[in-house]
Amino acid sequence: MLSAKFFQKKETAMIIDSHTHIGHKIIVASPDDLVSSMNAAGIETSLVFAGHINACSTQLLLEEIAPHRDKLMPVGVISPIWPSEDTLPKLEAMLLQKTLVAVKFYLGYEHFFPTDHVVRPYLELLAQHGVPAIFHTGDCYGKVGGAKLKYAHPLHLDELAVDMPKLTIVMAHMGNPWLTDGAEVCYKNPNVYADCSGFVCDDFTPSSRESFIASVRQFMKYTEQPEKLLFGTDWPITNQRPYADAVTEALGGEGGATELVMGGNAARVFKLA
Repeated sequence: MLSAKFFQKKETAMIIDSHTHIGHKIIVASPDDLVSSMNAAGIETSLVFAGHINACSTQLLLEEIAPHRDKLMPVGVISPIWPSEDTLPKLEAMLLQKTLVAVKFYLGYEHFFPTDHVVRPYLELLAQHGVPAIFHTGDCYGKVGGAKLKYAHPLHLDELAVDMPKLTIVMAHMGNPWLTDGAEVCYKNPNVYADCSGFVCDDFTPSSRESFIASVRQFMKYTEQPEKLLFGTDWPITNQRPYADAVTEALGGEGGATELVMGGNAARVFKLA
């Protein structure tokens, strides 16, 4: 459990979960459920992802989180292989209205690479408006059928980062299990960040917690840049409070790096401050 001292820090250092979901399929969870979890974990703000695999379109996400916009920040979804559902004019209108803090692309679950020509127009719009693109990378949730891992390898983001240096890229899940590859992509490219979400389903076992802490420390040691890592959980796949506890332990408790990872980095990258 998080210590009382940790919760006292939230008065001066905001905790932001940069990777959560609501949905009605595969993942079934409501905004009220999420806010309840956040309150129990001492988390002030969460980025909430739309996703067609969860039967949650961008529009539905916006409608459902509207009563909680003081705590929940919307991340839209783009499926470039279904352009009739996610048109460029719709995205441009939302970006002009500053409706979204980021847009998620579900690599692996959907069969396209981040460098494919069908994706580029959406990414150019995001770069133009200074809105980050979040990409699923690494392992794909076993309950979702048809996923292909070749599309979700973090190395594909290196080519994109080089070709589009003005695009802010967030690598979900640190590229796990390709952690060294993911860390290298972040280390090398100034416009690439990573979140540490999705390493466990439900709560940690003692062994999975130890492994996760080692993974976070490995990533931090390799990148040598605490500004590169964002706290994220993948709620409701995992529980926020024990996840925050594990990340805090991995970072060595209170201090500069912890404050950056637990909230400061996300506030800067997603322009929440």
